Order: sequence, then structure tokens, then C-alpha cells
Amino acid sequence: MRSKAIVVYFKPIESDKIVKRLKEITDQEKVYIENEVLVKIAEITGCDIRGSLSILEYICRSKKQNNANPKGTFLSIKNLSAN
Repeated sequence: MRSKAIVVYFKPIESDKIVKRLKEITDQEKVYIENEVLVKIAEITGCDIRGSLSILEYICRSKKQNNANPKGTFLSIKNLSAN
């Protein structure tokens, strides 16, 4: 399949750009998440934008559903990723 596909390589996205975008999203969604948590999301995902957005979505949904502490939710995700 690779012989018929075009492989496109992207430059890695800088951590600060991911954090900035995640902050824009949380502001737009009116969900407060500390900057420290957004930085950790970028770190855990290796600055992968899709992974960062997935974790952010999970945290935002959890927070909206039961007003969970995002740091607690983040620590749960961090523990899962360590296994």
C-alpha cells in the first residue's frame, strides 16, 4: 500500500503552540483548566496535536459532567499512560 501512497512528513509542533491552541479552545468552551495542566498534556503526548485534543476533550467532558478537578483527571490519564 505504501508504494501507492504519498507519505507526507510534518515538522513537529512546538509545545508552546500546542498549549496556546489548547488555551484558546478552553476559553472558547468556557472551561477553566490551569496552564500547568495544558503544558503537561502537550508533554505527555509528545506534542502530538491529535493526542492533545483527545485528552483535552476528555478532561472538558469530565469537568462539565461532574465538575471534576482537571488536575485529578489529568493525573488519572498520566497514570494510565505510564502503564
